[in-house]
Amino acid sequence: MDDRQETTKTIRPYCGVGCGIAVTDDMRFVPWGDAPVNDGRICIEGGAATEVVEHEDRLTEPMVRDGGDLREAT
Repeated sequence: MDDRQETTKTIRPYCGVGCGIAVTDDMRFVPWGDAPVNDGRICIEGGAATEVVEHEDRLTEPMVRDGGDLREAT
């Protein structure tokens, strides 16, 4: 049986450098070994990306500012 997980290659857009990362089926970020920008290494921000995605205060719906308060967009 093959224990390797399927991965999806993507680009980490946060800082604009365009580091390549791979996302596993269980939502872990792992190095994309032949990525042209970062040569298979993940920066500290990329390594912590799942902490941001899973944070309890993360917005999960589009929001608009209404008189200084945020409300869910329609």
